[in-house]
Amino acid sequence: MAIDPEEKEARERQRRKRSGKHPYIEWFPEAKPKGAGRKNATGIGGLAEALSVKNRRKLAQRMIRQARKMAVARKKARAKFAPDKNLKIRAQKLTRSIFRKRLAGKRGQMYSSGKIGMADKIAIDKMVDKQKPIIKKMVARLMPAVKRAEAQRLASNRVSSDNTGDKRHKKKFHGAKIQK
Repeated sequence: MAIDPEEKEARERQRRKRSGKHPYIEWFPEAKPKGAGRKNATGIGGLAEALSVKNRRKLAQRMIRQARKMAVARKKARAKFAPDKNLKIRAQKLTRSIFRKRLAGKRGQMYSSGKIGMADKIAIDKMVDKQKPIIKKMVARLMPAVKRAEAQRLASNRVSSDNTGDKRHKKKFHGAKIQK
């Protein structure tokens, strides 16, 4: 039984849609989709790394726009153990804050409090960026501690939710009569 070319092409399109691969990339493997391999405005891994003033403002506006969506996602994520990707980002943030305090002294301690200017923050970020190889090693060392802290957080949340009990009661639906 021969399959007509149109049906064969339709099946191929469906297969590509399911696999999630862009057909252009299948034909030309050296081609990349738009934006692939490019740093986003937040730097690598979602961490702000020596951003310019313009990029910092852009990031701030984007965060304000997405605030509600992120709040709902955070609320859902609180009940679950964080994935390794998120734990690694936490370890990176912790390591970078440690390095800020070591390299920049008092200015590094005031970094997140908002008491120093943007130019100082950019200068501190550049100093920290020079220490990337050491930061990577330190992140690997901190990962077990971050995982333990996450497990402890989850355990304490479960204990507190068991003590308070579930106060949400489902309303029973008795079936309303529809009037014509």
